[in-house]
Amino acid sequence: MKTERFEQRLQEQPLRQPPAEWRREILGAARLVNRADDRLPATAHGWSWVALRQWLWPCPEAWAALAAAWIASAALSLATPSTPAASPEPEARLRPERIRGYVQERQLLSRLLEPAPPSSPAAAPAPAVVPRPRTFLSATWRFA
Repeated sequence: MKTERFEQRLQEQPLRQPPAEWRREILGAARLVNRADDRLPATAHGWSWVALRQWLWPCPEAWAALAAAWIASAALSLATPSTPAASPEPEARLRPERIRGYVQERQLLSRLLEPAPPSSPAAAPAPAVVPRPRTFLSATWRFA
């Protein structure tokens, strides 16, 4: 059967009215939903509680699990006693001997890092040998 014939036959069919009790029932349910939506306050951003509930509805178990995790985390954090930071023990405090040791180490380090005084040309170290290029590697690594 072609689509045009089907559409013609569909247009020829008379429309029947639904029973009056169905109409009253459907319209009554729609009015109740409409009233329930009107009673819920909208937020400053234009969200109604119904819209928020519909957005969260696809997986209520996930939201419940997330809420339970937050509650458990808050309970554990409140149950754990908070201890103030411990003051350093006397052994860990800087004593004068330690301070003197640090100063001596710094002085020694600064002496070691000072540039060496220029020496005579006879005592100059021999120049470092510069390695020659390894040509066999360049022959094996050719790029097309």
